[in-house]
Amino acid sequence: YAVNVEKDLQKGISYAKMRIDLYPDDAAARNNLGWYYMNSGRYREALQEYKATVRIFPDMALTYGGICWLYLEKLGMVDSAFYWSEKMISDNPGNVWGYFYLGSSFLGLDSLHNAERSFLKAYDISPELMLNTYRLAHTYRLLGNYDKAIEILKKIYEKSNDETSALYDLGINYTALGKAAEAK
Repeated sequence: YAVNVEKDLQKGISYAKMRIDLYPDDAAARNNLGWYYMNSGRYREALQEYKATVRIFPDMALTYGGICWLYLEKLGMVDSAFYWSEKMISDNPGNVWGYFYLGSSFLGLDSLHNAERSFLKAYDISPELMLNTYRLAHTYRLLGNYDKAIEILKKIYEKSNDETSALYDLGINYTALGKAAEAK
């Protein structure tokens, strides 16, 4: 209530801490506290709570996603994101996000063929995860495989004409192939 209705993150943090004091093994309370910290810009504290959550309940894939996202997007610690994405896959092998974050980590490490394999695995699990599909297309572009990137981007746009970013990316790939007419 404090967070969602009153929009008071500090009060939500205080209440979550009280709940954790009463029930230290409550994974949901720890996850929520991590979420509140993250939304407050307190990333290190968020990581601490997220890590405590997965120690209690390793099947909580959402929390693993928070850890990987913080390391990649907010802290720029690719090696840590890599470690936690592998751990996420180990504990939740059927979850698409583990492979997505692993692929993103490989991109950050400039290991493009490993990134491709990870994004393809994520695609096999869930072809609807658009962010993964775009990253796969970008990986193909970085590998110089413009035809594959174009194929993927065309599929994105065919699925949804609202995905105008796919058109822009198609233009980039056609330009790289020297096909100015197609790029336009």
